[in-house]
Amino acid sequence: MQNPQTPGQPTLGQPMLGQPYNGQTQNQMAPGGYPPQQSWQQDPWTSFTDEFLPKVFEYPRAWTVYIPGGSGDELNINDIGLATTINIPKFLNGPSPLKISPGYIFHFWNGPQSVAPASPSFDLPAQVYSSYLAFDHITDPSKRSGLETNFTVGFYSDYKNTSSDGLRFTGKLLGWSRLNEYTVAKFGVEYFDRLDIKLLPAFGLYMNPNPDMKLDLYFPKTKLAHRLPRINNYDAWGYIGAELGGGSWAIDRANGTKDQADVNDVRAFFGVEWMGNAQVTGFLDLGYVFNREIVYRNSAPKLDLSDAMMLRFGFAF
Repeated sequence: MQNPQTPGQPTLGQPMLGQPYNGQTQNQMAPGGYPPQQSWQQDPWTSFTDEFLPKVFEYPRAWTVYIPGGSGDELNINDIGLATTINIPKFLNGPSPLKISPGYIFHFWNGPQSVAPASPSFDLPAQVYSSYLAFDHITDPSKRSGLETNFTVGFYSDYKNTSSDGLRFTGKLLGWSRLNEYTVAKFGVEYFDRLDIKLLPAFGLYMNPNPDMKLDLYFPKTKLAHRLPRINNYDAWGYIGAELGGGSWAIDRANGTKDQADVNDVRAFFGVEWMGNAQVTGFLDLGYVFNREIVYRNSAPKLDLSDAMMLRFGFAF
């Protein structure tokens, strides 16, 4: 699902200030959301390249998300996403790069289907698509304070409804301040551009108290990670986290009318990420999804969905 920072979404990408680079995402492997992580082992303060030429196809990545649904007015979700990053060093003559990340997500849905003749009509198309371009930048990380920004433009639609409802702009604007050698405070806003969720405050602490622990105590996406023992030359991290999931798409309803639908949820998860000698990173998450709902632009009421489990995994190169 989309959340800049992902596009929810999935979590492979380039770290910024210790926060997984997202979407989506954001992006998020996900757009805007939000947002994804490349590896916890990389120091977010010293990982910027000194080269001057753009790096094309940096961290190509693929991921999938599966959230099962029941029958009737329920929703089964299967997402498959692809993304990469173009790294433009020395942006605006500063030490930090501009990261440009194109991505594409296939969303396969089954349901909902109203079963009672007198009930409101709830329906979604079988497939929708998210195509996006995310721009991420952070000011000089060697300073005691600065800014972290994301701007994502995307088209989110079933391609039958090609109205302007499918064109959405998401992003974030964060100020950060280094409190001590291992703690960074972050504060600002994240813009989701959905029907019900437009703008949320964003704040928290990123802490790296020792080489084996990363604590991203951040709203609206939290992640706590600890290094695991090495197995067969694989460096691995275990983690727990929570995030806002979902997205918004322009759709054609079953009766032929044009509409826009939000699919909103909250996801709590635990998982493991690993990296081998070939620098191929993989992750596997198992989660619980709650506060699920579908919100339509042109009809009411909204549809509340049952809680569900989530399986999510992916790879980056």
